[in-house]
Amino acid sequence: MSIAQDSPPSLQPFEGKGWVECNSFIRSIRAAAWKEGKLRDKAWMADFASLCFSNEALKWHSRLPTDVQEDWFKLEAALVDRWSMEEDDSGCVEIQPIQPTLAAAPIQVIKEGFDAAKCGVLRVVIQGYSASGLYLAGNGSDACELTNTIGDALRIRLGRQSEFVIMEVIGAPYHSWVGIHWSRKNPHIGQGSYDYARFSLVDSQDLRSSYGTAKGPFQLAMLDILKDGRVVSQWYKNGNKAMLGGFVTGNQLCIAPDPIAYKKACGREKEATFLFEELD
Repeated sequence: MSIAQDSPPSLQPFEGKGWVECNSFIRSIRAAAWKEGKLRDKAWMADFASLCFSNEALKWHSRLPTDVQEDWFKLEAALVDRWSMEEDDSGCVEIQPIQPTLAAAPIQVIKEGFDAAKCGVLRVVIQGYSASGLYLAGNGSDACELTNTIGDALRIRLGRQSEFVIMEVIGAPYHSWVGIHWSRKNPHIGQGSYDYARFSLVDSQDLRSSYGTAKGPFQLAMLDILKDGRVVSQWYKNGNKAMLGGFVTGNQLCIAPDPIAYKKACGREKEATFLFEELD
């Protein structure tokens, strides 16, 4: 029996709401495969499972490498890695800030004498393409995206908040700041995480984020400006901070807490770094 010729068993969509739903989904796929005599057919099980992904889980599945999408045993392992550590026994989100590696530390951050009134644009440089001319853009109706036209880029004024640099948007439809907004409700912000966030505009009046479809937490984007002009984005919580790495696909920019794990899970996206370019 093949999926193409016969109606597959019916299952509830898997939306990626948490480990309890994921556990039920995996067991349901196994049960359906056993009923159809396909329990050892990794391609059949992967194809059948692909019909059930929805919402956030569908976004996650679409970014997986092809060999994982087409092999149930690899896909099941990816599902377990993605959702099993999301919650502890009390259902609370694990926050495990990544410790800087020896290669990444110490970071030389501009502190003394920094001009807090600098204005410019945030340039996004894809790894291996030093001449890439991509810039952060957005009109306040959704998450920020990328443009290759500097005239369409967000005009940004850098400012200070405690030890961090923040980005005020100049000339937006409303007075706003650049924020970081997690796509999923309960992101795992730490090592081994496949979760991602995106830059958004945060209204300074009502503190609403422009990334309206996102369900996770958000805060103002907090940056370190390095002496070579590179910009490092940070997520700050309870005195801890986690560095976020950039990834580009098309005109979409995502930032992730564990670039190695995210790149492994989403092999089609290209790693990127950020530069602040002053404007006259």
